Amino acid sequence: MTDTKAATHTTFEQGVPIAEIPDGKTLSGKFDGNELLLVHKGGEFFAIGAHCTHYGGQLSDGLVVDDTVRCPRHHACFSLRTGEFFFE
Repeated sequence: MTDTKAATHTTFEQGVPIAEIPDGKTLSGKFDGNELLLVHKGGEFFAIGAHCTHYGGQLSDGLVVDDTVRCPRHHACFSLRTGEFFFE
């Protein structure tokens, strides 16, 4: 598991320096009016919507486990690779 207390970046419009997202950490912010969560995991970078599609939970407050992030409200899993929702 990863400590996913996300740092917040106001906007991603101008890009984000890689150093702002150390491996195993997340960064939340906006791009083109959409709230996003960026995740750096194992040398890969992922971007998904910042909120759970069911209860609106802030995924930045959830846990990153393997290649998923889990909703802090009801532990639904969202794939970092596809955004697909599922329960484990």
